[in-house]
Amino acid sequence: MKKVLGILTVVTVLCISSQAMAIPVQWTIADGGNDHWYEVVAYGDNDTYSDRLWTIAKTTAEGMGGYLATITSAEESAWINSNLGDLSKYWLGGTDAAVEGTWTWITGESWGFTAWNFPPEPNDGDSPAISEDYLGFWSTTDGKWNDLPDDPWTVHTYLMRGYLVESNAVPEPASMILFGSGLFGLLGARRKFLG
Repeated sequence: MKKVLGILTVVTVLCISSQAMAIPVQWTIADGGNDHWYEVVAYGDNDTYSDRLWTIAKTTAEGMGGYLATITSAEESAWINSNLGDLSKYWLGGTDAAVEGTWTWITGESWGFTAWNFPPEPNDGDSPAISEDYLGFWSTTDGKWNDLPDDPWTVHTYLMRGYLVESNAVPEPASMILFGSGLFGLLGARRKFLG
């Protein structure tokens, strides 16, 4: 019994120790949504500039069973801005890395809605020395977008604060935490029943 509790404690700590994750929130169909889940993942104080790159955020979101959020409508944008708090300087799932100026969602969804902080965005850094090919929220709290670099030497200027994960199911590690909580509850109930 102690061994099981020890293992569950280690799993729980590993799931939540590296980066701060909020509880996933669902935009339900009843609320006019897409039934997807959204999870805000904030970088920790120990995350380096290299840890804060778009490519790392994309890989991590996929490892959680989701993807960097794709905001495809004004309604989705309004819901996110109203329900998920201050997301300034958080990564999203858009890129124009394949063809400069042609923005696409990493999911292949249609790129129709935009919320650029216009003018001047997207501006590719206004410099041939900087390549801003990745989408993030601007440094304001109104849900406006900015094109940003994926370079540890440049990204420090923007100091990205985290990323937004979207998924069709409860994203990981949240379901692992829920699973662990359920196991703790079952063990407690079993102990009470047997005791």
